[in-house]
Amino acid sequence: MLVRNGKRVTVYLNGNPSPEISGAAESSVPEGAEIFLGGRCDNFANFEGKLDEVAVFNRPLAATEAAQHFQAAGLPAQIAASSETPSPKPPPFDSPPLSPADSFKLIRLRPGYEAELVAAEPLLESPVALDWDEHGRLWVVEMVDYPLGLDGKGKPGGRVRILEDTDGDGKYDKTTLVADGLRFPPASSRGAMEPLSPPRRTSFC
Repeated sequence: MLVRNGKRVTVYLNGNPSPEISGAAESSVPEGAEIFLGGRCDNFANFEGKLDEVAVFNRPLAATEAAQHFQAAGLPAQIAASSETPSPKPPPFDSPPLSPADSFKLIRLRPGYEAELVAAEPLLESPVALDWDEHGRLWVVEMVDYPLGLDGKGKPGGRVRILEDTDGDGKYDKTTLVADGLRFPPASSRGAMEPLSPPRRTSFC
């Protein structure tokens, strides 16, 4: 159960009167706006479990009331007790990234499909869009400044580069930087890269 009282937000899980989450957060919902519970069309950050019933109250509930609502739902007692089980420690955030070869081994394809590793770091970094031209060159838009900028304060760092296969072995071996300092360039179009760098649109042919 999520309870908001002004800026204070509290989350109670499994009938436990002790909050799982407690903190302050500004509300981004305008006064009188409709409430939507669901997921994005691209399935990003959707609910992991099942959303069975939803109740919206016009006042913040106390911890004891949150626990009473859980008990009234008739859920098994062991579920409520599970909140007392220590949670496993999350993996460390400083774990090293996989090499391109090791990462490639984790790709799973449907029968009849094939995948080849044709480009990897350091030829490119943080690609968000790509396109091929009539010469077989690969144009890549990179968003290395996402989400906070290069300096953590919004400094633009988006780039456009061209990858080329100079020896004809099917793998790119040459990279050329053609644009730098773009602000969050996320888009491309066939035949040319057109980074949509707000508030203007820049084309590179």
